[in-house]
Amino acid sequence: KLQNISVRPELNGQFGQAVSFSADRYVVALLDATTAAAAAGVDSGNNNNAQQPTFLKLKPENLTEAGTIDQLKFGVGMIFESA
Repeated sequence: KLQNISVRPELNGQFGQAVSFSADRYVVALLDATTAAAAAGVDSGNNNNAQQPTFLKLKPENLTEAGTIDQLKFGVGMIFESA
């Protein structure tokens, strides 16, 4: 979960998946319902434009592990957005 990003505060509270670590930064793929559904192999009805995640380089202090409640909220949101 992204936090304390002052340059792009609209990213705070969003979810991402760290995919690598280099030069004191994590490379993070931002997750939303469309990209998560595509990664899970779920057909969201938009076959002609496969959504690719946005990647960011973030300092470790800009990330926190999403808790169980956050993960459940994201999952429920994904269900409603992809329905």
